[in-house]
Amino acid sequence: ALNQSVDIISQDKKTYNYDIIEVETGNTNFSKGDIVQEGIPGYSIKIYRKIVDSQEERLELVSEDRYLSIPMKKLVD
Repeated sequence: ALNQSVDIISQDKKTYNYDIIEVETGNTNFSKGDIVQEGIPGYSIKIYRKIVDSQEERLELVSEDRYLSIPMKKLVD
């Protein structure tokens, strides 16, 4: 259609907390309580295409993606 607009919309974003994994210090140069890997939250999101023309407005789901969290690793005795 000649008078058509298309927009990309992201919505329904959800965030997921990361786990904390305790790792024994063993024979490392680290101390108890040191963080050897930072945690990164995961999230999910939906991407839609919004199409508007003279007759209608509609949403089409383009993708639904989930990105897994990365756990924090923390040293213990």
